[in-house]
Amino acid sequence: ERNWQRFSFILDQYQEQPHLIDSHLDGLLTKIINIIREEGLDYEVKHVAFCCLYFILKVRGFKVVARHLPHETADLEPLLHYWENQDPGVQLKWETHNGLLLWLSIVVKIPFHLQRFDTSTSEPIMERILNVCKKYLAGTTKALDMAFYVSAIYLTRPDVKDSYLPGFINWAHEVLTKDSAQFKEGVLSTLAGVFKHGQREQMMEHAHAVLRTILTIKFQPSELLIVKKPLVKVTQRI
Repeated sequence: ERNWQRFSFILDQYQEQPHLIDSHLDGLLTKIINIIREEGLDYEVKHVAFCCLYFILKVRGFKVVARHLPHETADLEPLLHYWENQDPGVQLKWETHNGLLLWLSIVVKIPFHLQRFDTSTSEPIMERILNVCKKYLAGTTKALDMAFYVSAIYLTRPDVKDSYLPGFINWAHEVLTKDSAQFKEGVLSTLAGVFKHGQREQMMEHAHAVLRTILTIKFQPSELLIVKKPLVKVTQRI
């Protein structure tokens, strides 16, 4: 705990000029990632590593930090396994959730068809990633914004878009019809991200279905306070 306090105190000094830590980012992140990768290490120790990662994100911003994270194919399976064993409802571990989501947003960009990583004894890896994305969209953790981002990046992959985006849109319709306002916010934010990150020509075929869903849903006045912003974003991008 003392080491964590010292680490956070030192980084806090760079809040006004965060670019000054750029030359140290690779070294800091390598140490953190090595701890997370180490098999058999206690989850609490790894959680401290994720807390350190979050503080770096807080100081330097996730877009800059993401450029320095590893994107090796060997990380996909263990990272996904770690992710599947997290409970997005556990608020005390939200730094871990946030870090896992950020790292996964980099790894899922690997330029290989994800079916290459399937084994005959497990659920297809494309479905596993999608199921965890859905689970996080239903959560209330502080890592929700990162969950929206990862889900949108993943759903706009060429191999995923063709196979799973239509099903996700149908699932989104069900959520927007009957689930909580927080869940609806997550789904709408993801759809807004899909239309932001996807190529315009490829998204055109899905625009009508999403717009029809939005126009047919009657939101309660209390829900509009929560869903108004992502609702406007989706409509604008369509």
